[in-house]
Amino acid sequence: MSASITQNSNILKNKSVGYYNNSSPLKFFYSNIDLTKDVKPNDVVVKVKAAALNPVDALLYSLANPIPVLNKFNNKLNIFGCDYAGEIVEVGSNIQKLKNYKVGDLVNGVLGVNPLQLSKQGSLTYYLIIDVLKNKENISKLSTLPLDISKNLEFHDKFVIASSWPLVFQTAYLMLYGHGQVPSTLKPGATILVFGAATAVGNALVQIAKNELKVSKVVGTCSSYSIENRDTQIHSAFDHLIPYDDPTTSVKDHILEYIKKESINHNGKFDLIADCVGSSDVVDIPEQVLNNNKTSHYATLVGDNKFNYNSATLIDFMKQWKIAKRIILRRKCLNNYSYSLDMLRGKEDAMILANKMISQGTYIPRIDSVYDLDNFQAAVTRLSSSKAKGKVVITIDD
Repeated sequence: MSASITQNSNILKNKSVGYYNNSSPLKFFYSNIDLTKDVKPNDVVVKVKAAALNPVDALLYSLANPIPVLNKFNNKLNIFGCDYAGEIVEVGSNIQKLKNYKVGDLVNGVLGVNPLQLSKQGSLTYYLIIDVLKNKENISKLSTLPLDISKNLEFHDKFVIASSWPLVFQTAYLMLYGHGQVPSTLKPGATILVFGAATAVGNALVQIAKNELKVSKVVGTCSSYSIENRDTQIHSAFDHLIPYDDPTTSVKDHILEYIKKESINHNGKFDLIADCVGSSDVVDIPEQVLNNNKTSHYATLVGDNKFNYNSATLIDFMKQWKIAKRIILRRKCLNNYSYSLDMLRGKEDAMILANKMISQGTYIPRIDSVYDLDNFQAAVTRLSSSKAKGKVVITIDD
């Protein structure tokens, strides 16, 4: 902390990676934080130690003021990133309501990912000011870490690990726990299909499903290369993998063939389909792939089509109109099957579960690469390459 404090001990010198709109480059911005003026009674100040990058960070950058003519009128700074881990260095004056937070606490969280927000707080920064009482999702913005969080993770420091999972773990948790299927449906004997076994969300989901819910089988889709190199590309908890790039057989036919083989001894259909990448392979044949139209569920994070997060536009979102049609018609009227577009909602239970599983060694986040803040461009390039197998993390030392 001391390296970023001026001679006036109430002033913190801040450094952030940000942008004004999608036509402005990512670059460093410098500012001062006056602890006597800028920190409100319900605020805590966090010295960020590490920040993990997510595809949604690139998406928000792409969507920042998508109408070019409006860009010159915007002077709202957006800070890149949403996942972080760090240490509390200042607590506001509302001691009674902030009694659970103290200077020196190690914390992590995920910041807002609203594409309509004109000025976004982000994690690629020396310091964060967080109002912990602002809304019901504050637990996702700021969560205190247990002391033994990294005892089973020897090859990365605790801040790298703690920054790597808030968004992806909570997203996986929502897909599993957010639709009333636990504990009645997702239990021993249940089967799950994951589109995107190699994604960070898929990695978290299979570990929760297998190690916490004790689900019997988890099937995943991924590239042929990932299957050939599954020791380094795919979590070992997946029971069966289906290639999405097989030139001779479609993903749909692979899935139906798997169900046919499994149905010889028991019902081979799925109790949950978790689409982490954007797929339309089986979304319109629920009766052939879902176990029960009343208790089974189809959850998607993207819709029917994959996004290019680095160049997405509003038109790409408009092409996903079928999502609304399915939610309205099938879930509410025809009741063919339960379908949802899952958007992140902060849950205290998810943060508690992640910390418990990491401490026990039953959830191990996959880290692709680690960069320092001065090399943030290289980290963003790695994220944008779509070749990262695990999280890209940036360490932040002033």
